[in-house]
Amino acid sequence: MRIFTIFAVITNINYANTNFKTPLARCSNIQTVDIGNPSCQGAFNFMKPHENFSLKDIPGEIWKDIPEWEGFYQVSNLGRIKSLKRVVPHTHTVYSTQKEKILKPASDRKGYKYICLYRNHISKIKKVHRLVLLAFKHDSPLTVNHINGVVDDNSLINLEYLSAIENSRAYRSLSRELPMGVYKYFNKYIAKIKRNNKNIHLGSFNTIPEAKSAYEKARTHEPTSPTIHSK
Repeated sequence: MRIFTIFAVITNINYANTNFKTPLARCSNIQTVDIGNPSCQGAFNFMKPHENFSLKDIPGEIWKDIPEWEGFYQVSNLGRIKSLKRVVPHTHTVYSTQKEKILKPASDRKGYKYICLYRNHISKIKKVHRLVLLAFKHDSPLTVNHINGVVDDNSLINLEYLSAIENSRAYRSLSRELPMGVYKYFNKYIAKIKRNNKNIHLGSFNTIPEAKSAYEKARTHEPTSPTIHSK
């Protein structure tokens, strides 16, 4: 009964209208509740859009052709990439039909999602966040900012064009919301503590609570200054 109730609630959420500036939305990556955010403690970890390979649309999902790749690929406002059904020629007389499918993006070393588009024996690697903005807004030489700081969250509402300076400011502003001793580095959280005017690296973690815990433990076991007894 509990499972049925949770499923019913989740499937009725309109993810496309999520406001990422609210505390709850900050911990949500469309279908994902980030348990690393203090606002989401106790929440379930649901599938992210880029992990959903079902051809069935996610509630609120909208698809558009990728410019210059019409008839081949589409991208959704939730950051999913679809390869369209089409006839693929192998020789002048041999053809095959390629079925429609959702593509699985890869991640670069910084956690950004990218996809390989293929047409007429030519392949091109594209960043997913750029494809989303290209299809739903326009192309731009500016950098792309992930508003909630989650670099694999390529939903349209989480993306915006910014200059390099503006992007740096947005990154620092988001970092200031983190607990003391915790810093965001792409899709990881770094814990550091300062001792004797030196920054000590405590580790890299997947969630905020893990990094915060490492900082608090180091702070608890911080050596105290020796007591000087007068004679």
